[in-house]
Amino acid sequence: MQFIYLMGVVLIYLVVLIVSYFSKSHLKTKENKYYSILLIINFIGLLLEILCGILGNKLPDDTMICHFFTKLFMCFMTYFTLTLTIYIYSLCFEKNENVFNRINNQQMCLSLNITSKTMIKGQYFDKFTDIFHDLFNNVSSYCKKVSMALVCRVDVKEIDDYLYIKVSNKLQEKDINNVQTIIDNIKNQEQKLLMAGMGRKEKSSGIIKVSNIVTNLLPGKNRYENSIEDSNFTAS
Repeated sequence: MQFIYLMGVVLIYLVVLIVSYFSKSHLKTKENKYYSILLIINFIGLLLEILCGILGNKLPDDTMICHFFTKLFMCFMTYFTLTLTIYIYSLCFEKNENVFNRINNQQMCLSLNITSKTMIKGQYFDKFTDIFHDLFNNVSSYCKKVSMALVCRVDVKEIDDYLYIKVSNKLQEKDINNVQTIIDNIKNQEQKLLMAGMGRKEKSSGIIKVSNIVTNLLPGKNRYENSIEDSNFTAS
């Protein structure tokens, strides 16, 4: 019973968290679905734990009602563990392309040319996820702005233990000069913005963030650059 007041405080915190979460709209993804379920069963489980503590203190151990709520609490623990496992699995093993397409109403059509057999995992997996997320987001933003289909080409090859990654999308002829100007402006300020940590200065394109990941957070000597090739914006 000495922890009953602590569980009461936790219960109040959980109620505030649930109200805060469900009072806002969220993307309809599997991750958010499992998270909302976890919040609800966590609340139910905390109520059961408090009830078990009260009954255990007021009633003899060998009574039917104590056995019933103890078994019920064990069922909660099993269901919570199962749901948490599914939630973690959905976070760790979902393809970046699938997550991106679920967030966007219009699906992206990817043309893949991948000759490398390298598997990215461990501490650098999230870095590559961030890179492709920002690059795909740029493609999506441009295509929606000019009312083009979401089409993107990804080339990945491996030479002398180095990965060469290229993501490109078609530009309209009238936008090529403007995009080239943006590329040149960012290139001129890149080192200054990287040193100052001012990625937002380049209008949220994610270029500075991607450049920082490639040059500073990934091992080895790496390089990131943007260019226009055959009327395609290319990040490589």
